[in-house]
Amino acid sequence: MEFRVLGPLEVRRDGVCLPVRAPRQRALLAALLLRANEVVSAERLVEVVWGPVSPPSAAANLRSHLTALRRLFGPEQSRLIARSGGYLLTVYPGELDLAGFTAAAERGREALRRGQTVEAARQLRDALARCRGQPLENVELHGVEAELARLGEARLAVTEDCLRARLAAGQEGEVVAELRELTAAHPSREQPPALLMLALHRCGRPAEALTVYEHTRRRLAEELGVDPGPELRRLHQLILSEDSSPEPARPTPPAQLPQSIIDFTGRGNELRELDELLDRRADGTLVAAITGGHGLGKTALAVRWAHRHRPRFPDGQLHADLCGHTSGLPAHTVLARFLRALGAATVPPSLAEAAALYRSLLADRRVLVLLDNAIGPEQVRPLLPGSPGSLVLITSRDPLDGLVVFESARRLRLNPLPPEESHTLLATLLGPDRLHAEPEAATQLAKLCDHLPLALRIAAAGLSAHPERALAEHLDRLRAAVGSR
Repeated sequence: MEFRVLGPLEVRRDGVCLPVRAPRQRALLAALLLRANEVVSAERLVEVVWGPVSPPSAAANLRSHLTALRRLFGPEQSRLIARSGGYLLTVYPGELDLAGFTAAAERGREALRRGQTVEAARQLRDALARCRGQPLENVELHGVEAELARLGEARLAVTEDCLRARLAAGQEGEVVAELRELTAAHPSREQPPALLMLALHRCGRPAEALTVYEHTRRRLAEELGVDPGPELRRLHQLILSEDSSPEPARPTPPAQLPQSIIDFTGRGNELRELDELLDRRADGTLVAAITGGHGLGKTALAVRWAHRHRPRFPDGQLHADLCGHTSGLPAHTVLARFLRALGAATVPPSLAEAAALYRSLLADRRVLVLLDNAIGPEQVRPLLPGSPGSLVLITSRDPLDGLVVFESARRLRLNPLPPEESHTLLATLLGPDRLHAEPEAATQLAKLCDHLPLALRIAAAGLSAHPERALAEHLDRLRAAVGSR
């Protein structure tokens, strides 16, 4: 099946669009797709579909609409199930246009980082081609404004990256008109006018480029009461000095996040708890710590969340594996890598000087820093920016009490998956039919794995290598292996 949310809501099976005519059924399906592969509580679904003040009949009507959606899915009704006071819609890799958009955008950005500008433009255009309009524009929803705004921001960020790639590929004459439209449509953003100025200059039209700067300067002063940022000011000076090939400041911010696993499943509550961190006001850098034992999926959760919110940090994303499972990576080694990624010509020899330069370079920037597998607070402290705007996300087996006490870090203790999310993860990895054929064996397999994502993935990998093997047989083999230790 295909599910489309980047525009009018659509559901397709074998290329045929399935009708979802009732407005509340559309709203219900949209709410489930926005949290695909996660349990959404009945109360939350009622709020999204009917609003904060719902009629007494809402709960009964909700069940009726869910039954109608199951009928819509035909032979795949088991995708939509009741779980722990809520409902879960299973969506497999390649079925949701939002996931395809995210994957194509990541491929394009990676190509741009490697200097493959033509391939970058192709991939980023592929991502944008999946956007058919405003997300869920034919659905009336309540209480999801932040989620829809995030989708709109992601599309806008990919649009800017695509135009940047085309400009780098020598298509300055072709992108001028598009950049004018983008600049007019989003007057508070500085990246579109910066790219427009560069395109006009490369087209031999420096006077027009300077006019764009002046219009942008006046608009920012009158509407926001601010001056142009350092990128626009630098580009303005370069054009005034008739530099033959000016570039915007920091044309390629560091984008070091590891790839997010495509079949990430569950952890909806934890993702939302991390989302709330962005709404906190802070005088300094926001710090979040995901803590817990081995195999809980701390890294996968952190990487997933970081990719979802990458557009909020336009000045870059830094990542380091601090090797906490071994002797640990020295903070100065990490700082040296970060400083080079931020454009520093030299790295000071002492830890204190390197940390001071790092904080200076990140001042007035919005950067996301992902520090994976930290040993403890002392390893992390030199890697914390010193000014507002940035966010640091840390994973560690250590509870990181020192960061909570002295740096006001927000700690998220990770637990094993709930049983329903373990089941969904196995269904995603093995396919629903295999689990439906042996539901009790699937339940026991999840228990044997202690509902740990890593253990579940290892077990699923073994089963995938032996498609002829029944779950019960594999379960017996695993029990025997565990018992022999």
